[in-house]
Amino acid sequence: EVHGDELLIQYPAEPKSAVAKAAELSKRARNRAHAGKYEAAMPLWRRALEAQPSLHDARCELAQAFYDMGNLEKAKPLLLSLLRFNPDEVWALVALGNVHLRQGDLEPAERFTRLAFALEPENPAVLNNLGMICGRTGRTDDATALLRQVIEIQPDVPNPYVGLACILAEQRKFDESAAAIQRLFARARGHAEEPAGILEAARHLFISFQEDLAKLTRPAADEAVQELQAESEQLTGCPVRIAEEDAAEM
Repeated sequence: EVHGDELLIQYPAEPKSAVAKAAELSKRARNRAHAGKYEAAMPLWRRALEAQPSLHDARCELAQAFYDMGNLEKAKPLLLSLLRFNPDEVWALVALGNVHLRQGDLEPAERFTRLAFALEPENPAVLNNLGMICGRTGRTDDATALLRQVIEIQPDVPNPYVGLACILAEQRKFDESAAAIQRLFARARGHAEEPAGILEAARHLFISFQEDLAKLTRPAADEAVQELQAESEQLTGCPVRIAEEDAAEM
């Protein structure tokens, strides 16, 4: 039904038995998904939606499962269907923006993320995605400001630290990049549940940033050493030999 500038979508009345069956199937699917058994959960969600097409939570959870599994092509139509029923579904807008971002479609990624931003301008997930999109499109100042804002709002989430570090590295600000990763490590010490994968990736990034910083500062360092060598030889009247050794591995 159309009411002014609003479209009202109504489902036909659903039998109580179908609603109860859908709720039970959805609960079983949710339990299997929580145990990491996504493939076993998906048929149950589909059966729940067949029994009760209006079961919004089941459609959300099925979309989330496909998204978490990396099956973006199957997640996308489900997310779009969620938005057809509720255009203000922020989670669906964020997820759909992220799907397009991961697929490299930056224009629709930003469009969906901006819609989410208009609804919840302080939502950390929205700000994080928007920061990554700005970084990918060369708006590095906007990107760093947004990611720093996410860190202030939600300091226990590792993703914005890594994203900020990568964007700073692209600007050859390797000291700031390393500092962002160090903040992540300092925060992670008190969080034993931190995913090992992202910490390992951050460790490799930190080493890479330190190596890049060393390359960047090497010419100035060499010049300073040569000046010191010349001054020492002039003061002592003796030749000074410079010996280079590999630094001890941390």
